[in-house]
Amino acid sequence: MPPESAAEPSEGVSRGELGASSLPPTGPTEPGGAASPAAVAPPSVTIGGDWPAQLTHKVEDVVSLIRDKTVDPVAKGVRYLIFGLLAAFLGITMVVLFAIFSIRVLVTEVPVFHTRVWAAYLVVAGIFAAAGLFFSRKRHSRS
Repeated sequence: MPPESAAEPSEGVSRGELGASSLPPTGPTEPGGAASPAAVAPPSVTIGGDWPAQLTHKVEDVVSLIRDKTVDPVAKGVRYLIFGLLAAFLGITMVVLFAIFSIRVLVTEVPVFHTRVWAAYLVVAGIFAAAGLFFSRKRHSRS
C-alpha cells in the first residue's frame, strides 16, 4: 500500500487554507469531506493554477478601471483649460495689437488724421462696435 501523500493544491483546498472562517462548506463537497475548489473560490479566481498571475491581473484591471474613471477625465479637463487659457491670452493679445496697429496706421499714413487723433480712435472704436454687434446677432438664445 503506498503511503498517503499530502493533497496537491490542484486536487482540493480546505476553507482554512484559503483564510475563510471555519464554517462548514455550503457547496458540494468531495468524498473526503473537503470542499471542492469551485465551491470555495470566487467564480473569477480558480484555485490551483497560476493564482499570483491571476491576482496580479485582477489588481491591474481594478487600477486601470479607477484610472479610467478618475484620472483620465481630470487630465482631459485640465488639457481643455490650459488650451482655452492659451487661446484666450493669444486672442486678447491679437486684438490689442490690432487696435494699436490700426490707430498708428491711421494717424501716420492718412493725412486727415494727422491733427485729429481722436478721430482715429473713433474709427477703431466703431470697428470694434460693429464686430460686437455682428457677434451679438450671431449668438444663439438660451431658450
